[in-house]
Amino acid sequence: MNYAEAVAKGIALLDEKAPGWHERIDLRDFDMSSGARCVLGQIYGTYEKGLCELELWVGISHGFSSNRFVAMPTLTHLWTEEINKRREEIVV
Repeated sequence: MNYAEAVAKGIALLDEKAPGWHERIDLRDFDMSSGARCVLGQIYGTYEKGLCELELWVGISHGFSSNRFVAMPTLTHLWTEEINKRREEIVV
């Protein structure tokens, strides 16, 4: 699985459904392995609620989860990089 491509799909979906989503993420508490501290958890309250709001059955294809727990640090890193890039773009 290409996690970077999946995260890019997730970003595009959030841009469409929840504009400004990246400003609502607390990176100090950010952890993609936590249903409350992941991207969807921080935006929608829980991972599961986020899936419902985005009309997804599973989040793997959009980088919101993985079927391999060992991949969660990779997803956390990729999302963190993209969030930081977005925040830098706003400042510049």
